[in-house]
Amino acid sequence: MAAVKIPAVWRQNFLQEIFRLDAALFKFSLVSFDTEFPGFFRNTPMDATESTRKLEVDKSIARRGGEGRRADGGAAGWRGE
Repeated sequence: MAAVKIPAVWRQNFLQEIFRLDAALFKFSLVSFDTEFPGFFRNTPMDATESTRKLEVDKSIARRGGEGRRADGGAAGWRGE
């Protein structure tokens, strides 16, 4: 499998990346993204302070239903950085 570049998503490229996810659904049956960033599930302002963003991320830990597990011990074929 070819390496996949995972971009950082910010205010200026948010819509572009959402459209990329939408387009990927025409090629793949499953796409995923990290919802840990502030404001995705809650209304954290994009210009929130670092301490506010950290608080919101910490709160999101309770909302996560668990981490993904794989039969091969969790080794991934690629890692987006």
